[in-house]
Amino acid sequence: MTIPAGARSVNFAVEGVRAGVEELTAVPGDGAYETARARVQVSPLAALRVEAVSGDRQLGVSGAALPDPVVVRVTDENRLPYPGVRLQAAVSGGTLASAPAVTDEAGQATFRWTLGAAPSNQLRVGLEGSGPSLTVNAGTAVAVVTSAVNAASGTAGLAPGAFGTVKGVNLTGGATTTAAKWAESLDGAQVLLDGRALPLFYTSDRQINFYVPPDVPGGTATLAVRTASGTTAALPVAVRDVMPGVFFDGTTGYGAVVRAGSGTTTATLPVKVGDYVEIYCTGLGPVRSRGGLQQTVYQPVVYLGGIPAVVAYSGQTAIPGLYQINAEVPFGIAEGTQSLSVRVGNFASNEVKFNVTR
Repeated sequence: MTIPAGARSVNFAVEGVRAGVEELTAVPGDGAYETARARVQVSPLAALRVEAVSGDRQLGVSGAALPDPVVVRVTDENRLPYPGVRLQAAVSGGTLASAPAVTDEAGQATFRWTLGAAPSNQLRVGLEGSGPSLTVNAGTAVAVVTSAVNAASGTAGLAPGAFGTVKGVNLTGGATTTAAKWAESLDGAQVLLDGRALPLFYTSDRQINFYVPPDVPGGTATLAVRTASGTTAALPVAVRDVMPGVFFDGTTGYGAVVRAGSGTTTATLPVKVGDYVEIYCTGLGPVRSRGGLQQTVYQPVVYLGGIPAVVAYSGQTAIPGLYQINAEVPFGIAEGTQSLSVRVGNFASNEVKFNVTR
């Protein structure tokens, strides 16, 4: 190789002929320069991995190209990209614009896929000859997970001991079920958090409601929906110690805020100064038994009309995941429709409406 005058480097190709570690030596033609050595690892095919970068689980139209190409990447166990690797691909339905393909400098290869007539199509990409492979799903009926949120507030993320909701498309094949009791599978669908099946109480094509057990650790986890057909759609989700959310009517914005002892929300029965309200929410964190009640470890702060209220009780109801806060309507609050929110530590809930009268 010759490095041009003024340049500091030159590119050249090195082809691995067998697996193992070899020493690459660069000997200068001019003895005034040093000989350079580097070790190069060549991994066997079995040690490589093929992963989807983008384009998996797209919703498409039969007989038409997917909106986005499918991009895959070949790396080794150290996440180093492997350029120049030949990939072979096959589809269960439709056609590919280019196959086989060769990975670029980033170890990536791109496939343009026109779907077949089936509602769910598969693209299988693997190393040419033998080695690992990857299956990509697309079609009109493929399951897609779009978000995992607090079931009350709709805020992204989950909390131990709270209700959660996963939203998506084609999650249950069109079936809708409300369970009489929690089950780990409804309509053949399961929700898994780092592989652990969660209790479900409502399933539909676009939404599944579930309970996060209190012993789930915090951090980043993978939430997946496994469908009746055996396919799995997943996404990363943040699990926080607390994540307060107040239940509310999505049409009116009025919260699940009840005049204490009445069983009627303030949307129908407004409260007065000095009355107590029962606030039904989720995500208030761990509880401990006190006097036969499951009271929250962390004391919430309740804002009624922007004024901090006196909290008389905070704890879990007889239904795990559903919490109740009793708070006094403070002096100085204005008459009419007011806002209500709950804060636990550094985390604030959604704002909901409630009614105050004289």
